[in-house]
Amino acid sequence: MAPSIEFNRTTVAAAPWSEAKPIQPNPNNYGTDFKPAMCEFHGKVFLIWATAPSPWPASFYYTTWLPSDDGWDSPSYEYLGLSRQQAYSPALVVFNDVLYAFVPWRSIVTNNTDAGCAIYSYDGTKFNFVCDWDSRWMGYNQSDNDHFIWAYSEVGTTTITSPAGFSINRIDQQTSSNPALLICFKTHDGPGFILSCRNEAALVYSKSWVYAVWNVFTEGHLMYWSRRPMKSLNPESWMSCLVNQNISISALSIPGTHDSCTSAWHGIPPSPLDSRVRCQDMSITQQLNAGIRYFDIRAGYLNVSARNKGDQCPLIAVHGEFPIGLFIKDALGFFYAWLDRHPTEAVILQLKADGKNTESQCVSDDFYTLVQSNLAKYWVVAETIPTLDQIKGKIQLVRRVPVPNAWGPNKPFGINAYNNWPQDAAGAVNNPLINSGPIASLWVEDNYSFDGYGYTALQKKKRYILDFLTRATAPLAAETAPVWYIGYSSYTTDLSLLHGVPDSNFNYATKNLDSTSMNHSLEEIIKSEGGYNRPKCVGTIVMDYPNWKSGTLIKSIIYTNSLELRK
Repeated sequence: MAPSIEFNRTTVAAAPWSEAKPIQPNPNNYGTDFKPAMCEFHGKVFLIWATAPSPWPASFYYTTWLPSDDGWDSPSYEYLGLSRQQAYSPALVVFNDVLYAFVPWRSIVTNNTDAGCAIYSYDGTKFNFVCDWDSRWMGYNQSDNDHFIWAYSEVGTTTITSPAGFSINRIDQQTSSNPALLICFKTHDGPGFILSCRNEAALVYSKSWVYAVWNVFTEGHLMYWSRRPMKSLNPESWMSCLVNQNISISALSIPGTHDSCTSAWHGIPPSPLDSRVRCQDMSITQQLNAGIRYFDIRAGYLNVSARNKGDQCPLIAVHGEFPIGLFIKDALGFFYAWLDRHPTEAVILQLKADGKNTESQCVSDDFYTLVQSNLAKYWVVAETIPTLDQIKGKIQLVRRVPVPNAWGPNKPFGINAYNNWPQDAAGAVNNPLINSGPIASLWVEDNYSFDGYGYTALQKKKRYILDFLTRATAPLAAETAPVWYIGYSSYTTDLSLLHGVPDSNFNYATKNLDSTSMNHSLEEIIKSEGGYNRPKCVGTIVMDYPNWKSGTLIKSIIYTNSLELRK
């Protein structure tokens, strides 16, 4: 087995868009047929839109982003007049420190071609009618020739009370297409999904946030909003952005990987087993760079029987009965080299013996032989749940193997998860401490084997994950003895199944076997719980292919922590 080579990949992660939510939940009152308008004025974000269908008399609605920074205020409205209805998208304009709403309208009377642009000014509380500009100001596509209308204020004009004082201009476009960009925040799905715009989205930048509002194809053209901070976070060093550097790791949202070494698997010759053995497509270093901090390392031997007889055999990464093309010694070297370059970060390594007839004691003894010369520099082998400050630049060991014989029985060797780990189940892991101290209490979701396939198995696993996240996001009962929630989103089915979607870790993590894949559903649930500026601990989530397909699942977990982002 040749030594493995790791390649570095550095990325800077912008915060993901927040979960899409309706401006107001009532589709009968707050939909629109047209693009809404937004702007920032005096430090506040303003939003206006035409109602659809317009009530009688016709009106336009407006609202502002709440000072509490958690949503939109209840909308207000202004009437357009008994014989008018909104005709096109409105606009918000700031002129000489006054906010104006430009609202195109047309007559609702049959055979009446009256049209114009009603202008309203904001007085600090509501919009008040100022004047009408005629139909020339209606703007785009008013005749057989496409054109834009634009204007500028003439010298001496200080307010908007009429068209007087403004120069009207026209640009012929010579095209029948709307030049505005149709913006969707998810490029898949399409019409019928809430993230698909009917019209182009309105965007505005305010106080380091970009806000987006759009109307959708369905639900009475209900309006949705999302936002994202423009400050960035480097996933390689995301722990350095945590507000509380002395926080317990049980209070952090930590992305992790299941069978973390399996990207090194290469079946020779290639076979259908490849997709069942491999759970990751990123190397150890690539996972670290992407923000992964919890690693599920399964160790064993090429020749198990020889090792059980006492022969010296190198410890290798395995998945079940399949040896992976990676020595554990090399994997540890990747962690050490990366931590040397990232002293603000911490890694959690869970060690488990894997493979038929593999002795857990042998794995523990051989692992200790590999790490003993680096214990002081890189390892934390305390048995209690640490704080981030206690393990920065180091690796916290979580062991699902016994204590090494050479270490001795009366000293802690990592957090003890060897006994009582739920096997294809969920439950608490509470093992007694060697030394006195607060108990290291874990709660683990590890249901991984299902007798169904495809849609059925996916639905079962989603229910388990939802239950896990409900537990993980609940308020802590006791801050002095917190529970560390560790949940596996990975699962498999009976390999003998010959119908349905091919059985593979990749398919079950990434394919839409029902309406959404496991990873997509997981991201949606996490975003509904928290995000940047809305911290909510979702626990440690251990995943297959977490970077697939959009690459935002890992970021979504990271951004539920309390972070101080940098420009």
